[in-house]
Amino acid sequence: MATGLALTGESEGGTNPVANFATTTTVATTVSTTSTTLILAEPTTTLAPAVYPATIETIADQSRRAFFISGAGSVVIGRLAGSLWIFEATPNPGWTSEITTPVGRTVAGEFSRDSALVTYAFTLDGDIVRVQIVELDGSTTTTAPQSATQTTAASPATTTATTLATTTTTTVAPTTTVAPTTTVPPTTTTRPDDEDKVKLEAIDTEGGTIVVSYNSEFINLESVDTEPGFDYNVDNDGPNKVVVDFESDDVKYEVEVEWSDDELVVSIQYDND
Repeated sequence: MATGLALTGESEGGTNPVANFATTTTVATTVSTTSTTLILAEPTTTLAPAVYPATIETIADQSRRAFFISGAGSVVIGRLAGSLWIFEATPNPGWTSEITTPVGRTVAGEFSRDSALVTYAFTLDGDIVRVQIVELDGSTTTTAPQSATQTTAASPATTTATTLATTTTTTVAPTTTVAPTTTVPPTTTTRPDDEDKVKLEAIDTEGGTIVVSYNSEFINLESVDTEPGFDYNVDNDGPNKVVVDFESDDVKYEVEVEWSDDELVVSIQYDND
């Protein structure tokens, strides 16, 4: 049998430049039988997924926690108000990491190695965080090819010219819509200057100890503790200055504390008359 065939192949995702073609088949006078085997399906290989039950975790607001992801690596997840963010993702040796959704109410990423793939997703739900892990461990399932055989009996000698319309198939890749990334502004905490913080200071004498609280605006007496044989008298307990006397039968200590020239000034006077 002699067959003439003109055909130009198409590239993937493109258009076949040959819209149709003609085939001319010449069949010899001798009757013969031909067999054609049609392949109905190519072998396919897929990964068997292992979906772990979702777990519930907690992450305090304005803090972050580390999580280990199915032996593939670890991630550090932070929380700020109503959003999560992936602070870092560290793969174990031999694995690679990809963060797919870094910021939002749900954040996600994956670790991969050869045919193995582990994906993770963290979703903020009120005050809890739901964690979902899916592992493709590399085990496979295979669909064997199927075939069918068609037997055709040839006719006596005939020359036939046949024009066949060729249908051009164009594969269009699906459009993936990526949600916009939300950038969460960092929280700014305004701390007062050191001089505005309330501090405590203890002043010791042989007659006893006083404790004052102070900042740049005030100074107050907090407590007085005397040594054996001494009594005390509070002349001034604030807010401009503190004055306390410790007195025994033989000696007297006068302690005066005030804020002056941006510092705490302590004066102790001793009198043994």
